[in-house]
Amino acid sequence: MKNTIIWIIGIVVILLIIAGTIVFISLPMNSQVNSNIKSNNQIINTNNQVNENTNSMDNNPSPENYNIAIDNFKFSPATMTIEAGESVTWTNKDSVRHTITSDLGNELDSSMINNGESYTHIFNTPGTYQYHCTPHPSMKGTIIVK
Repeated sequence: MKNTIIWIIGIVVILLIIAGTIVFISLPMNSQVNSNIKSNNQIINTNNQVNENTNSMDNNPSPENYNIAIDNFKFSPATMTIEAGESVTWTNKDSVRHTITSDLGNELDSSMINNGESYTHIFNTPGTYQYHCTPHPSMKGTIIVK
């Protein structure tokens, strides 16, 4: 009887070790959740996806991405200063559609953005970029690129 109990305990311990090993192996090592942001000038949904975090030996940090909310018929923040090569993502939180359209030129030219969608643009050239919403021209914003 005593040998049977020791034998059962041994099997349980082995099964626990195997289960723990399987759980440990299945965990991702370096992952993080990022916004589903694609390339320059695309409208996207803001669902999340898991991307692998890769480490590199160079000391060049990746360009920042800044966020502007479209909420209550306003761009928030209305003015933003960034560095050349960085990007801005506008996300529509209103129940109506909006655009991000340059006041001068065509640097910013989104199509209509529905609630929950985003528009991302990479600013490569220094300057001041003033923009508005085409259907709601009182909505105005400025991006200053250094």
